Amino acid sequence: MQSKDIDLFIAAQLLLWSAYRHHVEELHDVRSRAIDFERFEMFVQFNPGRVRSTTADINPQKLKDRKCFLCRNNRPPQQRSIECCGYDILVNPFPIFAKHLTIAKIEHIPQALYGEAGNMLTFAKELEEYTVFYNGPESGASAPDHHHFQAVPKGDIPFIRSGYADMEMLFRKDGITVTSAADVLRKFIIIEGESEAGMESAVYDIMDVINCYNSYGEDEPRLNAYCEFSEGRYKFIAVPRAGHRPWQYYAEKDPVLFSPGAVDIGGMIVTVREEDYDIIDKELLMDMFLQVIIDYLKWKEIKKMIRRM
Repeated sequence: MQSKDIDLFIAAQLLLWSAYRHHVEELHDVRSRAIDFERFEMFVQFNPGRVRSTTADINPQKLKDRKCFLCRNNRPPQQRSIECCGYDILVNPFPIFAKHLTIAKIEHIPQALYGEAGNMLTFAKELEEYTVFYNGPESGASAPDHHHFQAVPKGDIPFIRSGYADMEMLFRKDGITVTSAADVLRKFIIIEGESEAGMESAVYDIMDVINCYNSYGEDEPRLNAYCEFSEGRYKFIAVPRAGHRPWQYYAEKDPVLFSPGAVDIGGMIVTVREEDYDIIDKELLMDMFLQVIIDYLKWKEIKKMIRRM
């Protein structure tokens, strides 16, 4: 799939779908500021249009009672798609970036990376100019009842653009390389290789390792993931999570609606209320990230297990 095909698709949706066009135009007025962490920057965006995702109620009964907005029969008539590999490529009607895609499984199945990581790698290759990313069902997905990925142009996710700190080689075998990286907010596991089959197998092996430290009884580890393809080589990045939302989200007094998904974890903090945009600073971010990212003890054990693979 050529990038020009996606550009033409987005342009056609802008012409056909006025509500989507309005939301993209609103991005020109979105406020953004940087928070300096010395070795990297985090960016805070005030984007009221994302309120539906940030405040999504993922209670199983609520999901059961509402119509799934990713299913074909429930989408607005103006929302068109490109069918590929059992998925529909769609424009995200409430974008964070000007070119923001949702890649929804045609079949209505729960959000899960097990069994679908190969498709994530395929889309990274098909959409070579894009970063494909994944929000786990308890790690930022606003539609955990319907499997999907998202994609934005390469460079839009800040931490991928700026690189990583404290890199450490963990594993190298059969053309697959696994390294780790960490900063004061996050921990990353980076898998690289040329073989899609080898990469898929490695992704599942790493997920199994992370799942050894899953204390929630869920089917897969809590994580956010990112995937890119460039010059014949795949790069898959997993960020293990400890929780969905920090306590500040639920506070009765002065709550902060921080419900981090892959974009937030990747360095673009999306706020939907001006008071949250104004209050978020370095100290508050460190506190909230500490609650939703795995702790250093588990991180050390995960790295130790990967070295033994």
